[in-house]
Amino acid sequence: MAEEVWASTDKRGFASPVPAWLNDPGLLSPWCEERIHAALPTAPPALLPLLRAGLRPTGRFDRTRAQALLTAFWVAGPQRHAA
Repeated sequence: MAEEVWASTDKRGFASPVPAWLNDPGLLSPWCEERIHAALPTAPPALLPLLRAGLRPTGRFDRTRAQALLTAFWVAGPQRHAA
């Protein structure tokens, strides 16, 4: 294991880095944020903290954005994402 991974202090627990496309504004990050924002109005109150946390920038080992994106798809339902 590379020292860069195990010596880094910006991770919660032990994990591999999150794919760059999820956090890079030049890649799919805007699309990800759009999906999370779209789920906010209809999300159950218990899921709002996770969705909002997914909109905040974090370290490259934090999986919150990925979890928020999956939750946004679950909240929106399959019919909204079929296109």
